[in-house]
Amino acid sequence: MKRAYVTGATGFIGRHLVKRLVEVGWHVEGVVRNGSVPGLAQTHSTLPTDELALRSFDTVFHLAGLAHSKVQDSNEKQLLSINCDQTVDLYRSAQKAGVSRFIWLSSIKVLGDRSAHPLGTTDPLQPGDAYARSKAQAEGQLLKLVSESTQLCMIRPPLVYGVGVKANFLRMISMALGSWPLPLKGAIEPRAWLSVNNLVHLLLHIADRDQPPPTIVHVRDNEQSNVAQMLSMLATAAGQPLRLWQVKPELALMVAKLLGFGGAGERLFHPLQVDMQNTVDELAWTPAYEQRNEIDKVVKWFQQQQ
Repeated sequence: MKRAYVTGATGFIGRHLVKRLVEVGWHVEGVVRNGSVPGLAQTHSTLPTDELALRSFDTVFHLAGLAHSKVQDSNEKQLLSINCDQTVDLYRSAQKAGVSRFIWLSSIKVLGDRSAHPLGTTDPLQPGDAYARSKAQAEGQLLKLVSESTQLCMIRPPLVYGVGVKANFLRMISMALGSWPLPLKGAIEPRAWLSVNNLVHLLLHIADRDQPPPTIVHVRDNEQSNVAQMLSMLATAAGQPLRLWQVKPELALMVAKLLGFGGAGERLFHPLQVDMQNTVDELAWTPAYEQRNEIDKVVKWFQQQQ
């Protein structure tokens, strides 16, 4: 039986990953911050401080980290400590423990938060905020430690959505299903999105492979829908009409900030395309779940919570 150690097991992505690992027969232990996660063979309250805790595990899935929405950019020291230093320390422990594979979630934001051309794995790092800088610094330090004995795979997802999602995508659902018309008719630039089910599908695919994975992996849904299209899919899934209207970008940004998007409101109008051809070619993997069907699932979940 394969053995996995999952950090961030109680998080949005962690819960989905643990559930799927258990379903396919893995022994799973994880770091649990609050609450419980069904299926975990054993729980741990903190990250391991030495290699002893990781011995006998085949794969470490490092999902824990400090999200950009939970800390001010001014507290960059805290972001670096959690997202960079703790990640590097955990990889070192995994190496000493003889773990075969270390899979870590970085972020596409290390390359910036907008791009008219599809961002590839060899594009230069251009982190635009403290969160992205913490991820970029971790990438740089991990690359200096790469070893064949503990294969490193750094995954750069865009915005991840799905059942249990929080933050900006949850606000988008509320907006799309609300009664107010939205000033987002002009939000027509293509953007990369990622269903949590597609992400988990990729994580298991990498963990199950006999061949070493690429060190850097880009991933997204097959579809790169613009914000107006995403809002339309959300409304359609709920069986509700969607009213979009065209306004000057300055006014639209003001409304976006009032709706709680903050600085992220500006990104609604800019493209963010991701090239995942290396993932398709080197991992022989393609997204298993269609975006529209995944939107149906998350809307159904959202309506059940109301």
